[in-house]
Amino acid sequence: MLLAFILNVSLAGWVPARWISPDPKNLELLKDTPINCLLLEREQWPLAEQAAQRGLVTLGVIRPGGDPREQARQAIAAHLSGIVLEGDFPAPVAESVRDTLAGSKVPVIEMLPRRSIRLREAKEIAATYQGVWPGIQVQENGATRAGPTGSPWFNTNAGFLLFARAATDAPIWVANLPPPQRVLPVESYLHSICDAAVLGARWVVALDDDFRGRLLAREEAALQSWRRMALYLRYFEEHPAWRGLLTRGELAVVQDADSGALVSGGILDMITVKHIPLRVVPRSKLSLDALRDSTMVLNLEAELLAPAQKQVLGQFTGAGNTMLTSPPEMKPPNLHGDEITLDEKEVGRIEDLWKGMNRAIDRVHPGVRLYNVSSMLSSLLDDRNGERLVLHLLNYSGYPIENVALHFPPEFRQVKMISPEGPARELEVYKIRDEGAADLDKVGVLATILLEKKPETSAPSASLR
Repeated sequence: MLLAFILNVSLAGWVPARWISPDPKNLELLKDTPINCLLLEREQWPLAEQAAQRGLVTLGVIRPGGDPREQARQAIAAHLSGIVLEGDFPAPVAESVRDTLAGSKVPVIEMLPRRSIRLREAKEIAATYQGVWPGIQVQENGATRAGPTGSPWFNTNAGFLLFARAATDAPIWVANLPPPQRVLPVESYLHSICDAAVLGARWVVALDDDFRGRLLAREEAALQSWRRMALYLRYFEEHPAWRGLLTRGELAVVQDADSGALVSGGILDMITVKHIPLRVVPRSKLSLDALRDSTMVLNLEAELLAPAQKQVLGQFTGAGNTMLTSPPEMKPPNLHGDEITLDEKEVGRIEDLWKGMNRAIDRVHPGVRLYNVSSMLSSLLDDRNGERLVLHLLNYSGYPIENVALHFPPEFRQVKMISPEGPARELEVYKIRDEGAADLDKVGVLATILLEKKPETSAPSASLR
């Protein structure tokens, strides 16, 4: 009965982590955290019953090698709540595991490489074990690397997640591991949590060997870092409405899995680094309704569109809007093996394309203009009725940034800043020419700015908070 209760909890509410110990006593570390879903390695499967007594979902991790159907039967016999197939499993294998477990009605989650991820067909959760580790890229001499945009180059999963959000309605997990043989500061983990969460996805919590050992030993500094991670996880779980919001922006990018949308470090990330909100439109979803509120389309699929899709873009430009198209010789990057980033040759081609489109994209109004944010990524979301905006600012610098300025449409008269660490604060709104403006004294790892046209008077307003 307890297992049935756990499985009735919406999969959208699962907050996942790769668990760190086979010892039942270490489940105490989950107290006062929002983590409620544990990915268990084979030696940890005996934890399932103790975890269930705590109301936790347990997922048995199965990797290629051996008979996945037999391993799945063993996992269910051990009373796990479900299965994670982690690796490059072909679709028929996953279906055979589902058929084997049909009577138990437990979820089978495919955690695939990006090149194989089946976003549109995701039955439970769309998950990949591949992701870049977020942060500002630093060269061997310690200098910050600049990207084609002229800004510091960010490692981020933002572009991929923008596409994934557009391609599927399923919850999205990014389950990449910390870089090997490195001891990471807690801020690096906070960046991973936020890099996914500001775009409506979840990072599957995973710890490096040093952190894991210190946490299991109950070292106070490790416990403090663990509590701080829990604070950031809880922050997003306490604002579930954000996960359903879409990116606001006048720029729509037509791109799909076979034209580079699965790659990190490509055009989508370059635009994001410039703080220009964009909306990804997968080829299969291209319609005039999908382009609603857009004034410019960047078409990266010129050679892949069907006649009906080309007709949609013709109607879009015929209404006075702008379209940029990648040149025919610009071949989309393809992922091979475990690659998820561009090689040097592909980076050169992308840089050439970027130079040609950069000036045109700069004409797109960003919705909110940001100043003194070169070390930050931003995510601007709206509720689609035009009444409220949610702006996330994620600071990768490693230290607080002071004197950040925002300029926004003048009809937004109420501006509040909230964050996982620190009290909520109403910001003074003033006018600069024909725009509203507000100043942030300091931004730590993350700040969320709530902009509203009216004072909060009804339940719908409260739901975004």
